[in-house]
Parts: sequence; structure tokens; C-alpha cells
Amino acid sequence: MSLRVFLSTAVALAGQASWGEDALDQRAATINSQPLSSELTDEGWQLLGLNDVPATEFGRTAEGIRVAANASNALIYRELGDQEANNRYLRWSWRVDSQPNSQTLRKVGNDDRAIALYVAFEINQRHLSLWGRIRSSVVALFSGLPKGQILTYVWGKDDPTNDWFPNPYIRRIGRMKVLRNAMSPLNEWLPEEIDLTSDFKEAFGYEPIRPVYIALSADTEDSGESSLSWVSDIVFSNE
Repeated sequence: MSLRVFLSTAVALAGQASWGEDALDQRAATINSQPLSSELTDEGWQLLGLNDVPATEFGRTAEGIRVAANASNALIYRELGDQEANNRYLRWSWRVDSQPNSQTLRKVGNDDRAIALYVAFEINQRHLSLWGRIRSSVVALFSGLPKGQILTYVWGKDDPTNDWFPNPYIRRIGRMKVLRNAMSPLNEWLPEEIDLTSDFKEAFGYEPIRPVYIALSADTEDSGESSLSWVSDIVFSNE
């Protein structure tokens, strides 16, 4: 497996990055702890950033998880325990106070987003191609994240809502859906409720095994702008 393939795969997991293939050999995924508050670290969150890009900041406040991006890019993730993973539904609330300009999340470049929530599922070997399994294994080996397929829920800008499309960085193992866009109100908490089983089947065409990780990210690297968002009340349940 070439370094170029590894870098493009690891970067793709975050679903964000605007550089071309010629620059990939100079950039690498790296674990960084400084932009992650100690409270979130205590809760099991870890940070995945890029070694030459400022990291988005994540902090725990009374309102929830505060996500502040300033020409930056990073992702935090944590493993799900059995009590969370053995549930069908996921609920959370999020709020965007300011968001960057972006053209579309369907193409690499100009795909900034104020906030995205990811759910990574245990890999289903029967339905994933050999190349898909290789890419998934490389992500797991070098980033510390799990092997498997990934659903991404995004608060976007100009893209239409509620339409699954391939993650442009990881088309074989990633699907994205815009839940909120520029038509959604700013500075207001909005609740979300998703059926993980139904969403996975709709996105990939077959039943999932179970979710294993959850992640959050914000990316304003392409535009060089700032964004501020919040996430709270992340709850897995069977009701």
C-alpha cells in the first residue's frame, strides 16, 4: 500500500480536506490533543487533526460541546460502549451560530461545513468489495479509527437536504446526508432523530452490523473563514 493511498484514505475519513493528490505526500493525519478540552478527553473523545493545518477547537460547556473553527480542520471521535452500540436510534441537538461559505459537499474542495456528525459501523465483509475492505483497514490501522462503513450527517450550506450521496473522499465506504442547510435558522437549537438501521440500509442497500464509533467535525480550511457551532444531548436508544 503506497503512502499516497494511505494519506488520501486517512484524510478522507474526516470527510474534509481540499488538497490535490500532488500534495498528499507532504501531509499526514496525526493525533493532537491541544485543541481538545480536558473534559472531553475525560469523556473518551480523541482528536484527529492534520499536521500542517490549524485544528478546530472542541470544548465542553454548560450548553454542550462547543466547536469553533478558524481556517481550520479537525475531527473528534469516541468509541461506543455496548449500551450505546446496541441501539437503533440516535438523537442529538445542534446549533450553528456562524457558518462558512461552501459550494457543495459532493465534490472535493470548497466543501467546508460548520458541523458534521459521523457514525462508523462495524465492517460487513460480505457486502464490501476487496478494495473497500483494504481502504477501511488502512483507515483503521493508521488513524486509530474502526474498520467499517461511515454515515455522515451534515449541517451544510447550499446542498439540498435529506438526500444520501457518496462521500467524495471515501465513496466505497462513506455516505453523506445534509440534514440542515442555509435555509435552517442560525443561533437556534434544532433537534435531530435518526433511525440508524434504516439510514444505513437506505444508504448502502443492506443491514448494518452495529455502530462502533461516533465523531464530530468542523472544517473551514477551504474558505479560510470562521464558524461556531454546538452539539448537545447525544443519546442512543431503542425507542
